[in-house]
Amino acid sequence: MPYFDVFDPRFPDLPVPVAVRGTITFNITDYKGFIKNNRLINFDLKDFKSQVKSSVMKYVKGVVTNIPAEHSIPIVQMERKILEINDIIEKYVAKRFVNDFGVNLKAMDIEAIEVNKDTSEYKELKRITADISSNTVLTQSEINLQNMKDTQRINTEN
Repeated sequence: MPYFDVFDPRFPDLPVPVAVRGTITFNITDYKGFIKNNRLINFDLKDFKSQVKSSVMKYVKGVVTNIPAEHSIPIVQMERKILEINDIIEKYVAKRFVNDFGVNLKAMDIEAIEVNKDTSEYKELKRITADISSNTVLTQSEINLQNMKDTQRINTEN
């Protein structure tokens, strides 16, 4: 699949190119539904594969572009959540396969969610999120230290 832009909802001005790679396995369980959806008079397997591929690409792109906002998964951590993302995409695509093509989706296996780490947008997003994480840890440490000092002071006074 070619790269497409995904946005972290916290930073809408930083489009990060992402590509998704994987395989699908499907079969025909309702031949009448398959015939109804595909009009077999001039059926061509190559055309059918092309239609399926185009639809899968559209559905995957539609789901993945919304993952950061709808499921609170940061772009820089999408690869870590590949199983969760695979399940979300599979549920969505399975319904569409039955309705659009009259076929049963047996399995969808996302093998990679590739973030283009060479882009300036990705580097900026990575820098910003690293700074936020560092500042959060530092601030939490300072709060913990202050709480310990306050607790000691209170205990000493009592």
